[in-house]
Amino acid sequence: AEDEARRLAEEERKKLRAEQEEARRLADEARRLALEERRRRAEEEEAARRAALKKKTFLRRGEGKRAAEQVKVAEVLRREKTENRTKWRERRDFTRAQRERHAAEEESRAMHQKFDAPATGADQLLGGIGGGGGGGRSPSSEQPRRPATAQERGGRGSMFYEAAPFEQVVPSSSFRGPQANQMARQQQQQQQQH
Repeated sequence: AEDEARRLAEEERKKLRAEQEEARRLADEARRLALEERRRRAEEEEAARRAALKKKTFLRRGEGKRAAEQVKVAEVLRREKTENRTKWRERRDFTRAQRERHAAEEESRAMHQKFDAPATGADQLLGGIGGGGGGGRSPSSEQPRRPATAQERGGRGSMFYEAAPFEQVVPSSSFRGPQANQMARQQQQQQQQH
Protein backbone atom coordinates (compact mmCIF):
# COMPACT_ATOMS: atom_id res chain seq x y z
CA ALA A 1 0.00 0.00 0.00
CA GLU A 2 2.92 2.36 0.72
CA ASP A 3 4.41 1.63 -2.70
CA GLU A 4 1.06 2.34 -4.31
CA ALA A 5 0.72 5.59 -2.42
CA ARG A 6 4.32 6.58 -3.35
CA ARG A 7 3.67 5.77 -7.02
CA LEU A 8 0.48 7.82 -7.04
CA ALA A 9 2.24 10.71 -5.36
CA GLU A 10 5.07 10.49 -7.94
CA GLU A 11 2.59 10.50 -10.82
CA GLU A 12 0.75 13.42 -9.27
CA ARG A 13 4.04 15.29 -8.96
CA LYS A 14 4.98 14.49 -12.59
CA LYS A 15 1.56 15.59 -13.80
CA LEU A 16 1.85 18.82 -11.80
CA ARG A 17 5.35 19.43 -13.15
CA ALA A 18 4.14 18.77 -16.70
CA GLU A 19 1.27 21.18 -16.23
CA GLN A 20 3.64 23.82 -14.85
CA GLU A 21 6.02 23.26 -17.80
CA GLU A 22 3.11 23.57 -20.21
CA ALA A 23 1.88 26.73 -18.49
CA ARG A 24 5.40 28.18 -18.58
CA ARG A 25 5.78 27.24 -22.25
CA LEU A 26 2.43 28.82 -23.09
CA ALA A 27 3.35 31.96 -21.15
CA ASP A 28 6.71 32.18 -22.96
CA GLU A 29 4.97 31.68 -26.30
CA ALA A 30 2.41 34.40 -25.47
CA ARG A 31 5.23 36.72 -24.37
CA ARG A 32 7.18 36.01 -27.57
CA LEU A 33 4.10 36.62 -29.72
CA ALA A 34 3.33 39.88 -27.89
CA LEU A 35 6.96 41.00 -28.34
CA GLU A 36 6.87 40.15 -32.04
CA GLU A 37 3.57 41.98 -32.44
CA ARG A 38 4.98 45.04 -30.69
CA ARG A 39 8.13 44.96 -32.84
CA ARG A 40 6.07 44.57 -36.02
CA ARG A 41 3.82 47.48 -35.04
CA ALA A 42 6.86 49.64 -34.22
CA GLU A 43 8.43 48.79 -37.59
CA GLU A 44 5.20 49.66 -39.41
CA GLU A 45 4.94 52.98 -37.56
CA GLU A 46 8.59 53.76 -38.35
CA ALA A 47 8.05 52.89 -42.02
CA ALA A 48 4.92 55.07 -42.16
CA ARG A 49 6.77 57.95 -40.47
CA ARG A 50 9.69 57.59 -42.87
CA ALA A 51 7.32 57.50 -45.86
CA ALA A 52 5.50 60.61 -44.65
CA LEU A 53 8.80 62.41 -44.08
CA LYS A 54 10.05 61.35 -47.51
CA LYS A 55 6.84 62.55 -49.14
CA LYS A 56 7.00 65.87 -47.28
CA THR A 57 10.66 66.33 -48.16
CA PHE A 58 10.09 65.50 -51.81
CA LEU A 59 7.09 67.81 -51.94
CA ARG A 60 9.25 70.56 -50.50
CA ARG A 61 12.42 69.92 -52.48
CA GLY A 62 11.28 68.11 -55.60
CA GLU A 63 12.41 64.66 -56.63
CA GLY A 64 15.85 63.82 -57.96
CA LYS A 65 16.18 65.41 -61.38
CA ARG A 66 13.85 68.31 -60.63
CA ALA A 67 15.74 69.09 -57.44
CA ALA A 68 19.04 69.12 -59.36
CA GLU A 69 17.54 71.44 -61.99
CA GLN A 70 16.27 73.76 -59.28
CA VAL A 71 19.74 73.89 -57.73
CA LYS A 72 21.22 74.71 -61.15
CA VAL A 73 18.63 77.43 -61.80
CA ALA A 74 19.21 78.92 -58.34
CA GLU A 75 22.97 79.03 -59.02
CA VAL A 76 22.44 80.76 -62.38
CA LEU A 77 20.07 83.29 -60.81
CA ARG A 78 22.54 84.00 -58.00
CA ARG A 79 25.37 84.55 -60.50
CA GLU A 80 23.19 86.85 -62.64
CA LYS A 81 22.17 88.80 -59.56
CA THR A 82 25.82 89.28 -58.59
CA GLU A 83 26.74 90.35 -62.14
CA ASN A 84 23.81 92.78 -62.26
CA ARG A 85 24.77 94.23 -58.91
CA THR A 86 28.36 94.74 -60.13
CA LYS A 87 27.11 96.28 -63.38
CA TRP A 88 24.76 98.65 -61.58
CA ARG A 89 27.52 99.63 -59.12
CA GLU A 90 29.90 100.40 -62.01
CA ARG A 91 27.20 102.38 -63.82
CA ARG A 92 26.34 104.30 -60.64
CA ASP A 93 30.02 105.11 -59.98
CA PHE A 94 30.47 106.21 -63.60
CA THR A 95 27.35 108.42 -63.44
CA ARG A 96 28.47 109.93 -60.14
CA ALA A 97 31.96 110.65 -61.52
CA GLN A 98 30.43 112.21 -64.63
CA ARG A 99 28.09 114.34 -62.53
CA GLU A 100 30.98 115.52 -60.35
CA ARG A 101 33.07 116.32 -63.43
CA HIS A 102 30.19 118.31 -64.96
CA ALA A 103 29.68 120.17 -61.67
CA ALA A 104 33.40 121.01 -61.52
CA GLU A 105 33.34 122.21 -65.15
CA GLU A 106 30.25 124.34 -64.49
CA GLU A 107 31.87 125.83 -61.40
CA SER A 108 35.05 126.57 -63.33
CA ARG A 109 33.05 128.10 -66.19
CA ALA A 110 31.02 130.22 -63.77
CA MET A 111 34.23 131.39 -62.08
CA HIS A 112 35.75 132.39 -65.44
CA GLN A 113 32.56 134.15 -66.49
CA LYS A 114 32.57 136.03 -63.21
CA PHE A 115 36.14 137.26 -63.66
CA ASP A 116 35.96 137.74 -67.43
CA ALA A 117 32.54 139.42 -67.39
CA PRO A 118 32.27 142.97 -68.80
CA ALA A 119 32.36 145.68 -66.16
CA THR A 120 28.96 146.50 -64.71
CA GLY A 121 28.03 149.90 -63.41
CA ALA A 122 28.84 148.88 -59.84
CA ASP A 123 32.27 147.62 -60.91
CA GLN A 124 32.93 150.87 -62.73
CA LEU A 125 31.94 152.79 -59.63
CA LEU A 126 34.44 150.79 -57.60
CA GLY A 127 37.21 151.36 -60.12
CA GLY A 128 36.85 148.41 -62.48
CA ILE A 129 37.51 145.58 -60.00
CA GLY A 130 35.36 143.18 -62.03
CA GLY A 131 37.71 143.96 -64.88
CA GLY A 132 37.48 143.20 -68.42
CA GLY A 133 34.96 145.17 -70.45
CA GLY A 134 36.28 146.61 -73.71
CA GLY A 135 39.69 145.12 -73.97
CA GLY A 136 40.45 145.23 -70.28
CA ARG A 137 39.95 148.98 -70.01
CA SER A 138 37.32 150.11 -67.57
CA PRO A 139 35.77 153.50 -68.27
CA SER A 140 36.62 154.55 -64.74
CA SER A 141 40.29 154.51 -65.72
CA GLU A 142 39.57 157.21 -68.29
CA GLN A 143 37.97 159.56 -65.79
CA PRO A 144 39.26 160.74 -62.42
CA ARG A 145 37.51 159.01 -59.53
CA ARG A 146 35.53 160.93 -56.98
CA PRO A 147 34.18 159.61 -53.68
CA ALA A 148 30.80 157.90 -54.04
CA THR A 149 27.86 159.70 -52.53
CA ALA A 150 25.48 158.02 -50.09
CA GLN A 151 22.92 157.76 -52.88
CA GLU A 152 25.42 155.93 -55.10
CA ARG A 153 26.60 153.60 -52.36
CA GLY A 154 23.15 152.15 -51.70
CA GLY A 155 19.47 152.72 -51.14
CA ARG A 156 16.56 152.85 -53.53
CA GLY A 157 17.31 154.10 -57.03
CA SER A 158 21.01 154.27 -56.33
CA MET A 159 22.72 155.79 -59.34
CA PHE A 160 25.23 153.78 -61.30
CA TYR A 161 27.58 155.06 -63.90
CA GLU A 162 26.58 153.10 -66.97
CA ALA A 163 28.48 153.33 -70.18
CA ALA A 164 29.76 151.15 -72.95
CA PRO A 165 33.55 151.23 -73.28
CA PHE A 166 35.00 154.48 -74.66
CA GLU A 167 31.78 156.40 -73.99
CA GLN A 168 31.37 159.32 -71.67
CA VAL A 169 30.20 158.21 -68.24
CA VAL A 170 26.77 159.68 -67.49
CA PRO A 171 24.87 159.46 -64.18
CA SER A 172 21.93 157.92 -66.01
CA SER A 173 19.64 157.36 -63.03
CA SER A 174 19.17 161.11 -62.77
CA PHE A 175 16.77 160.90 -65.71
CA ARG A 176 15.71 157.21 -65.79
CA GLY A 177 14.06 154.86 -63.34
CA PRO A 178 15.78 151.79 -61.85
CA GLN A 179 14.11 149.39 -64.34
CA ALA A 180 15.34 151.45 -67.28
CA ASN A 181 18.79 151.39 -65.71
CA GLN A 182 18.65 147.60 -65.55
CA MET A 183 17.54 147.30 -69.18
CA ALA A 184 20.26 149.67 -70.32
CA ARG A 185 22.85 147.70 -68.39
CA GLN A 186 21.70 144.44 -70.05
CA GLN A 187 21.86 146.05 -73.49
CA GLN A 188 25.37 147.33 -72.83
CA GLN A 189 26.51 143.91 -71.67
CA GLN A 190 25.06 142.34 -74.84
CA GLN A 191 26.85 144.94 -76.96
CA GLN A 192 30.11 144.30 -75.17
CA GLN A 193 29.78 140.55 -75.59
CA HIS A 194 29.15 140.82 -79.37
